[in-house]
Amino acid sequence: MHHPNRTMTRTITRHGALLCAAALAAATLSACSDEGGDDAPTLSGGIPGEGCETDAAIGCQREGDDGFYIRVTCSSGSWTLLETCPAGTYCLESFDQDGAVSATGCIEDDEKGAKGDVDASGGGGGGGPTSAVGLGATCESNADCKEGFSCYEFDSDGSKACSVTCGSHNDCPTGTRCNPVQGTLLCTLPDYCDPCESDDTCGPDAPICLKLDAGQPGFCTRSCIIGDTKCVPGSSCEPFGGDVDKFACQPDYGSCDGGGEHCAPCKVATDCSPGTECFQASPDDERFCAQICDPSSPEKGCPVGFKCAAYGQKGYCYREIDVPNEDGELEPQLFPICGKGDKAFCDACTYDYECASNRCATKEGKSFCVTPTPCSKETELQDCPYGQKATFCVPSSKGNICAPPISSGCQGFQGCLLHPCGQNEVCDKGVCKPK
Repeated sequence: MHHPNRTMTRTITRHGALLCAAALAAATLSACSDEGGDDAPTLSGGIPGEGCETDAAIGCQREGDDGFYIRVTCSSGSWTLLETCPAGTYCLESFDQDGAVSATGCIEDDEKGAKGDVDASGGGGGGGPTSAVGLGATCESNADCKEGFSCYEFDSDGSKACSVTCGSHNDCPTGTRCNPVQGTLLCTLPDYCDPCESDDTCGPDAPICLKLDAGQPGFCTRSCIIGDTKCVPGSSCEPFGGDVDKFACQPDYGSCDGGGEHCAPCKVATDCSPGTECFQASPDDERFCAQICDPSSPEKGCPVGFKCAAYGQKGYCYREIDVPNEDGELEPQLFPICGKGDKAFCDACTYDYECASNRCATKEGKSFCVTPTPCSKETELQDCPYGQKATFCVPSSKGNICAPPISSGCQGFQGCLLHPCGQNEVCDKGVCKPK
């Protein structure tokens, strides 16, 4: 069933209100209010959506009266949102010798951040650190970080590390990349979907350099088990190589680099073409180039399968998926994703609408798509895929479901380990099909 709280977080869409909802969901922030204070910095830059002249110009802008500050950049003649600074932080600016803004960043409102004793306002290309030494070091506050870095929360478990904000990969010290971290763009060691040549050019969070085709560049990724939530939204745990037990997170788009069109993967604003923006409704949602549209005309301006939905002061093309209502009848709802809602049995999932069956269940800590209706132990041979051989009827978070044995899991099912295919058949994600 559709999660009502997800609808709420996307329809109350002032930037501050959305940040509060994301914080409650991910447990990343302790407060969702900040009145700015007397020491708030002088603001510059522009309002997202308004025209501008100089590409790559960056500045700060206050969002309404709720005390949240945002970083904006001039791109393709229009100010574009880079990030919303979390509660308890300010968008501060660095200035060059001529008095022009050279970089901006979200700085913690403490004795170092607000007073500017630590220069964490930009990356390697904008007045920030040019060396990666000290980046990624664990910390509790800015005082624990080397000069030029600040302490940021890197995970929903509250773990923190030293880094610096960025607007593009060129802002970061050599050997690092600009990546979204808990809703903020930060310089990190090469992470998921960053380009690589070999394993040793990837960071510890995505240590595998995966090359799917000989003629294409590799990308950093991590090993996974179907349903273990290690793969970011917009990616799936898929097999690679010749061994059925080797799985890694791979982009649903088919590659990590797109042409900037609607639904192409993105990390920073420059990854997207004019008319689209790098969009992520919350840290728990897919990040992609979303086509900009007019929410007053939801039926117009979007590709087939999408409709325009309001988000803040703009409109973006959201995927339309039929989901059951309280009466069990299908009705269309809009989601800030590119997935078609067509994941098959034993594909990893987080929400019902991702599955063709509209049922995502959790068993033994693993979440995966299951059959449309509950099974019965008495009829599991008929109810379950390759019943009594590869799957069995067992209880779960969604009542009785068909599930593979714990020993092999969904990876074993998708590799046809317990139901080997015939000589003239090939295993296709758990289904034996003619060659």
